[in-house]
Amino acid sequence: MIIGNKKFLGIVVLGLLWCNISFAQSLKPLQKYIDENANSINDPVVVSYMLKRCGAVYIFASAITKDTDKDTAEAMRRISNDAILNAGKILIEKLKWSKEETTKNLETDLTKMVEYYKKDGSNFFARTGLYMQDNYIADDVYICGELMKKFK
Repeated sequence: MIIGNKKFLGIVVLGLLWCNISFAQSLKPLQKYIDENANSINDPVVVSYMLKRCGAVYIFASAITKDTDKDTAEAMRRISNDAILNAGKILIEKLKWSKEETTKNLETDLTKMVEYYKKDGSNFFARTGLYMQDNYIADDVYICGELMKKFK
């Protein structure tokens, strides 16, 4: 009986580990980031991070829609550019970064963030057949839509 219980326990533990690995996300949902930084939501570092995330998620969204809906993809590309430009403006004006520092930071962070969205989007697609439905990526797009209204 003890061997049977150990085997059962082993199967349960492996099952739990597998579930945690298969649903791991590369990025924290933007809403969770906002909630965790509620007391410093107007801090330039926090705002620039949110804008970089928005730039990245809209680059990803544009890339996955370009073959099926060119107009939507172009609109998302424009929103991405606006988010990135606003992030850069904050880094230069509020944090007093040089244009070179800002450009390097934006390039590095956006490249990583887009890669994370691509990885997670591909994982969601493999499981569900959809890139952005009922997951944090879709939620990030919605939050970014609301955030970008404040920068118009």
